[in-house]
Amino acid sequence: MTTVIFASYAGDETELHSSINLAESIRTFGGQYREAPIWIYTPQALIERVPEVRIELKALNVKVKHASILEETSWFSLSGMVFAAATGIDT
Repeated sequence: MTTVIFASYAGDETELHSSINLAESIRTFGGQYREAPIWIYTPQALIERVPEVRIELKALNVKVKHASILEETSWFSLSGMVFAAATGIDT
């Protein structure tokens, strides 16, 4: 059996709010994967600024993981995803 983990990166409040939509969609329309783990990587300071999002993600059984980017790479829009991927897979 192959394990599926859905993972995404949220670098700002808009993306963080969108991660709720992502999780709701997976939980509703994910078929055999609807109960698969969902991990959202985000800077710790960001998730602390919006506790209501943290509560909603927890209700959807989403694990919030912390990932930071180097300031000098922030010009690249996908740098957060790269750093989140480099954080590695852990349970």
